[in-house]
Amino acid sequence: ILIIEDDQSIAELERDYLEINGFSVDIAATGPSGLKKAKTNSYDLIILDLMLPGIDGFKICKQLRDEMESGYSHSQTSFDPLDELRKMSPDELIKEGEDSLLGHIYEKAQHARSKYGTLTHQEIERFLSDPDVVRKPTRLIFEFGEMAANQFAQPEPDPRNIENAFAIYLRPKLRQHPELIPLAVSYVLPLINYGDIVTDHHCTIYGALLLGMTEDAYYSAICKMADLLGTEECSDNGQPVATPLSENDACGSGCGCSSTHLTN
Repeated sequence: ILIIEDDQSIAELERDYLEINGFSVDIAATGPSGLKKAKTNSYDLIILDLMLPGIDGFKICKQLRDEMESGYSHSQTSFDPLDELRKMSPDELIKEGEDSLLGHIYEKAQHARSKYGTLTHQEIERFLSDPDVVRKPTRLIFEFGEMAANQFAQPEPDPRNIENAFAIYLRPKLRQHPELIPLAVSYVLPLINYGDIVTDHHCTIYGALLLGMTEDAYYSAICKMADLLGTEECSDNGQPVATPLSENDACGSGCGCSSTHLTN
């Protein structure tokens, strides 16, 4: 399979999912390099971005189709899905991609819940090592890592295996509340599965579906957990230092919590 995609994080995400399922994958980051690979090698499938540096995806597709020796007559009346994409404005193309991402998030969350039921802290390690639900093996570290004082969790490449594994840094205080660990973990899992393209809204949808809650109930639980943990910074000796809350710390949702939950 050839992936022609100029966004490295998206290309690597697609590659990881395909390789997990046994496919061999090449990546090209520009239109010209992708076209060259496509002409030089034999691929069963090409995943082609539309907006590429050098040559856009439409032109690449047309060149490859023109040069294919397919062995059959292609009817002029046959349906070409690219025709529909060509009619779309840039905003419509972006929305199409966003809808596709949202649909995949729904599908993955529902699949994970059907496989694990109500996720508990006793099951979390097995869940995080399952490639069927998490893109790369992931472990929990009850340390601050690089998270800000108002975050409760932050996924990062695992320092033990940067290329092939993740670690979720959790606030040390969560050790005292193991029942909240699935809640904290579920909220940041989309960052591992999809990278930086996800938003707080995506994380809320995924977590709510995974834990069998409504979105409102899930977000309320996230806010309550954030308030319970408060804000704290790590001192020079590695110990947490509590920081008093203020009105300016609120997340803006009207829930009264102290957290900007997803990012710092």
